[in-house]
Amino acid sequence: MKIVKIDYKNPDPKAVKKVADAINKGKIAIVPGDAVYTMVGDAFNLKSIKKVQKAKHRDRKKAFNLGLYCLDDIAKYGKFNPLIKKIAEKFPEEPFTFAVPRNNKTVPEFLNLGYKTLGFRVPFNKVTSTLSKFHRTPVIGTSANISELKNIYSVEELMEYFRGIFGHEVKPDIVLDAGKLPERRPSTVIEIVNNKVKLIREGEIQSGVLSEEIAKLVEDYLNKEKLNK
Repeated sequence: MKIVKIDYKNPDPKAVKKVADAINKGKIAIVPGDAVYTMVGDAFNLKSIKKVQKAKHRDRKKAFNLGLYCLDDIAKYGKFNPLIKKIAEKFPEEPFTFAVPRNNKTVPEFLNLGYKTLGFRVPFNKVTSTLSKFHRTPVIGTSANISELKNIYSVEELMEYFRGIFGHEVKPDIVLDAGKLPERRPSTVIEIVNNKVKLIREGEIQSGVLSEEIAKLVEDYLNKEKLNK
């Protein structure tokens, strides 16, 4: 397991590309995410998915969210809805995960087997956004901790996990160390199906405020749709 120091706000593209190259080869890595350290792998590689599940002791029935380079890329793998951009533009400082109906023609059946929707995320921080730029197909990302245990905000904590908790038979091939991350809540998760918006998980924004603003956006969007018909 190789550990590479990196600047969280101004990452060396060469270091991030090494992670992308490793993922392309079916390996897994740990990188600093928007909220916590995150374990990543190729979303379209079944072996990579199994490695992440085994390392985290993660329930194989639990779905993964997919990291993409930009919101427009959602259209390649799911049913894009204009409300996605409207919500993202309304709350530019809030990281969102948008769950939409999956495209079974472009997404392998083994990915989130049995789920009709997929969650897509465009990262905020420069490390994972640069990774998505180098690795343009979707990346699975999940917090780098054993499922149901505390989140990890530093590589020192991560090493404690590997010494005492993580399964030693599966380890990430490379870790990007950006020091201790500022603690914040995970992304807000919103499901959009047939223009119906559902809040799945609350992030930094209070659910009441978020729901009220989204309701206004949906009403405005639907009214404009009626006028255009």
